[in-house]
Amino acid sequence: MSTSDTGNATKWAMSSEGRGRGSTALQWKKDVQTQERQSAMADYESARREQVANMARLRELRLERDAALALSKAADAAVAAAAKSAKVAKAAAKATIKATSKTKVAAKAAAKAAPAKTKTVKKKARA
Repeated sequence: MSTSDTGNATKWAMSSEGRGRGSTALQWKKDVQTQERQSAMADYESARREQVANMARLRELRLERDAALALSKAADAAVAAAAKSAKVAKAAAKATIKATSKTKVAAKAAAKAAPAKTKTVKKKARA
Protein backbone atom coordinates (compact mmCIF):
# COMPACT_ATOMS: atom_id res chain seq x y z
CA MET A 1 0.00 0.00 0.00
CA SER A 2 1.12 3.47 -0.81
CA THR A 3 1.27 6.03 1.96
CA SER A 4 1.56 9.06 -0.29
CA ASP A 5 -2.19 9.36 -0.86
CA THR A 6 -4.10 10.58 2.22
CA GLY A 7 -7.07 8.35 1.54
CA ASN A 8 -4.86 5.37 1.06
CA ALA A 9 -2.91 6.28 4.22
CA THR A 10 -6.10 6.14 6.24
CA LYS A 11 -7.01 2.78 4.71
CA TRP A 12 -3.52 1.56 5.29
CA ALA A 13 -3.61 2.60 8.98
CA MET A 14 -6.89 0.81 9.42
CA SER A 15 -5.73 -2.41 7.79
CA SER A 16 -4.15 -5.16 9.84
CA GLU A 17 -0.82 -4.42 8.22
CA GLY A 18 -1.03 -0.76 9.20
CA ARG A 19 -2.14 -1.58 12.72
CA GLY A 20 0.91 -3.73 13.22
CA ARG A 21 3.16 -0.97 11.97
CA GLY A 22 1.27 1.62 13.98
CA SER A 23 1.72 -0.37 17.15
CA THR A 24 5.38 -0.78 16.28
CA ALA A 25 5.63 2.98 15.77
CA LEU A 26 3.83 3.52 19.07
CA GLN A 27 6.15 1.06 20.77
CA TRP A 28 9.14 2.80 19.18
CA LYS A 29 7.84 6.16 20.43
CA LYS A 30 7.43 4.76 23.94
CA ASP A 31 10.92 3.29 23.81
CA VAL A 32 12.35 6.64 22.72
CA GLN A 33 10.48 8.41 25.53
CA THR A 34 11.73 5.82 28.03
CA GLN A 35 15.30 6.31 26.83
CA GLU A 36 14.94 10.09 27.05
CA ARG A 37 13.48 9.78 30.54
CA GLN A 38 16.35 7.53 31.63
CA SER A 39 18.89 9.88 30.07
CA ALA A 40 17.32 12.89 31.79
CA MET A 41 17.24 11.03 35.12
CA ALA A 42 20.89 10.03 34.72
CA ASP A 43 21.80 13.65 33.97
CA TYR A 44 19.83 14.81 37.00
CA GLU A 45 21.45 12.25 39.30
CA SER A 46 24.89 13.10 37.95
CA ALA A 47 24.31 16.80 38.58
CA ARG A 48 23.01 16.00 42.05
CA ARG A 49 26.10 13.91 42.86
CA GLU A 50 28.32 16.77 41.66
CA GLN A 51 26.36 19.22 43.80
CA VAL A 52 26.68 16.99 46.89
CA ALA A 53 30.42 16.58 46.28
CA ASN A 54 30.83 20.34 45.88
CA MET A 55 28.86 20.99 49.07
CA ALA A 56 31.05 18.48 50.95
CA ARG A 57 34.20 20.17 49.59
CA LEU A 58 32.93 23.60 50.62
CA ARG A 59 31.94 22.28 54.05
CA GLU A 60 35.47 20.94 54.57
CA LEU A 61 36.96 24.25 53.50
CA ARG A 62 34.62 26.13 55.86
CA LEU A 63 35.53 23.85 58.77
CA GLU A 64 39.24 24.27 58.07
CA ARG A 65 38.80 28.05 57.90
CA ASP A 66 36.83 28.07 61.16
CA ALA A 67 39.43 25.89 62.88
CA ALA A 68 42.24 28.15 61.68
CA LEU A 69 40.29 31.21 62.82
CA ALA A 70 39.69 29.68 66.26
CA LEU A 71 43.36 28.77 66.52
CA SER A 72 44.32 32.27 65.47
CA LYS A 73 41.99 33.78 68.06
CA ALA A 74 43.46 31.50 70.73
CA ALA A 75 46.98 32.48 69.70
CA ASP A 76 46.01 36.16 69.75
CA ALA A 77 44.52 35.72 73.19
CA ALA A 78 47.69 33.99 74.39
CA VAL A 79 49.84 36.77 72.93
CA ALA A 80 47.60 39.37 74.54
CA ALA A 81 47.79 37.55 77.87
CA ALA A 82 51.57 37.31 77.56
CA ALA A 83 51.76 40.99 76.66
CA LYS A 84 49.55 41.87 79.60
CA SER A 85 51.65 39.65 81.83
CA ALA A 86 54.81 41.28 80.49
CA LYS A 87 53.24 44.71 81.00
CA VAL A 88 52.33 43.78 84.57
CA ALA A 89 55.81 42.38 85.12
CA LYS A 90 57.35 45.54 83.67
CA ALA A 91 55.16 47.68 85.90
CA ALA A 92 56.13 45.56 88.89
CA ALA A 93 59.78 45.90 87.96
CA LYS A 94 59.39 49.67 87.69
CA ALA A 95 57.65 49.75 91.05
CA THR A 96 60.42 47.65 92.53
CA ILE A 97 63.05 49.92 91.04
CA LYS A 98 61.23 52.98 92.37
CA ALA A 99 60.88 51.40 95.77
CA THR A 100 64.50 50.35 95.74
CA SER A 101 65.67 53.79 94.65
CA LYS A 102 63.47 55.41 97.28
CA THR A 103 64.91 53.01 99.84
CA LYS A 104 68.43 53.82 98.65
CA VAL A 105 67.70 57.52 98.79
CA ALA A 106 66.20 57.08 102.24
CA ALA A 107 69.17 55.00 103.29
CA LYS A 108 71.58 57.63 101.97
CA ALA A 109 69.61 60.34 103.71
CA ALA A 110 69.63 58.31 106.89
CA ALA A 111 73.34 57.67 106.51
CA LYS A 112 74.00 61.37 106.04
CA ALA A 113 71.76 62.24 108.95
CA ALA A 114 73.18 59.58 111.25
CA PRO A 115 76.81 60.68 111.09
CA ALA A 116 75.71 64.23 111.62
CA LYS A 117 73.97 63.21 114.80
CA THR A 118 76.96 61.24 115.89
CA LYS A 119 79.23 64.16 115.09
CA THR A 120 77.10 66.46 117.11
CA VAL A 121 77.09 63.97 119.91
CA LYS A 122 80.82 63.77 119.77
CA LYS A 123 81.08 67.51 119.79
CA LYS A 124 78.87 67.67 122.81
CA ALA A 125 80.90 65.03 124.49
CA ARG A 126 84.04 67.04 123.96
CA ALA A 127 82.52 70.12 125.23
